[in-house]
Amino acid sequence: MVTNIFIDGTPSDADEVNQNFSDVENISVSVAELGVRTLQSNNVFTNGPNIIVDEFTDANGTKNTVNTGSSTAVYASSPDRYSLNGTLGTVESATISSSGSASQNISFDVVCNNTGIFNEIKVDISNSGTRTITCNIIKSGDIVASQSYGPTVSLGVHTFTFSLQDYLELFTNGDTATITIDDSTAATLDRVTGYSYDGTNIDIISQNVPGGVVPCSFAEAAFNSSSTVIVDTNTTTLDGNELGFAISAPDADIPANTSITATISDGTNSLSATNSLSAVTIDPIKKGVVISNDGTLSSGTLKCTFTLNTTDTSVTPTLPSYGVNILR
Repeated sequence: MVTNIFIDGTPSDADEVNQNFSDVENISVSVAELGVRTLQSNNVFTNGPNIIVDEFTDANGTKNTVNTGSSTAVYASSPDRYSLNGTLGTVESATISSSGSASQNISFDVVCNNTGIFNEIKVDISNSGTRTITCNIIKSGDIVASQSYGPTVSLGVHTFTFSLQDYLELFTNGDTATITIDDSTAATLDRVTGYSYDGTNIDIISQNVPGGVVPCSFAEAAFNSSSTVIVDTNTTTLDGNELGFAISAPDADIPANTSITATISDGTNSLSATNSLSAVTIDPIKKGVVISNDGTLSSGTLKCTFTLNTTDTSVTPTLPSYGVNILR
């Protein structure tokens, strides 16, 4: 037997009912996203009682909702986001040779023989002043890590130091990295002292560097399989009668073999989303999920746990912001 439900006076079959429920879910997620966009455009948004949003301009978030003591994911800037935690291993060894001459733009290509990151790159600066020197680490044409030095630049050796969290993805065996260092105004960059590598983790294959190679070090690395971002500070009070929760993470990056899941709690009891954040909406840019309250929740303080996951430890999803629309 098929049960017809009347919507606006018109009998509706099951497919139409499901479509209407889907539309409601998408609208609910869009409302949560609108809160995020309002915060981003105005840097002002009042949380609660029905919408909680935050943007991770620092580890605590603009609205200070992140429990940094309990979260296991790590915050990084440029761009601002949370990503998977991870570990560093063996660093490539090297021997020192002589220095070269100054240039405004230097670059070199490196073949990676292992999975990891370039954690240090050194450059010798021949003139101090006010300007910017930028170091980009490029994989397959995309910048996967970047740092800038300035606006006050000092004479002498500067070391660009990268952590695992500075990387959107790691280099793996056989990948070619292009490393560029650019002075915004003058030919002041020198190779410091060159390094010859033992080939364990990397081989220099070409360079546009006067006199030799810019020294860099490569560390073996891997992202953890999962890490959490816990939001339970400056949120709102629940009474247990909520219908559900529409969650939006509109700026999340969720590459292949990764996911982000969400759990809602009243501080004691939890509801988990059965799908990843991108499952509800038909627009792949708007990543969201709706969690229905099945009666599990009671009164308490809203706690939302975002779990970042990967089955490929060279890649991490990232979470730069979120919004929670509480459906009452």
